[in-house]
Amino acid sequence: MAINIPSKSEKRASELRDAVRLLAWDSYKLENNLKGKAAFEGYAVFNEEWQEHEIQGMNLAAIEKFIKSLGYTPDEVMKMREETYARKSQMNAQSASSSSTARSEAPSFDEVPY
Repeated sequence: MAINIPSKSEKRASELRDAVRLLAWDSYKLENNLKGKAAFEGYAVFNEEWQEHEIQGMNLAAIEKFIKSLGYTPDEVMKMREETYARKSQMNAQSASSSSTARSEAPSFDEVPY
């Protein structure tokens, strides 16, 4: 195993790529009417397509240009990413606090896969 320490631009590119993935996943769910269990099953198909998307080979400058071509700014998609993960964290905290018994490793179908 090699130790990989990403540069600041590589880290930013990875975060922006993830932000676009979340944006694309939200759109994919709406377009395909995926909710609950269907969303969990549909994520596998989405993820296969996502791994083949051109954004995977883009550097920071190309990702920023791509985001701008969608009508967003990099800061806007990062804010959406932060909000998404904050909601997920809050949802997980609420689930954990509402359950007095040990929670299974499998997420409930009410939770959103990320």
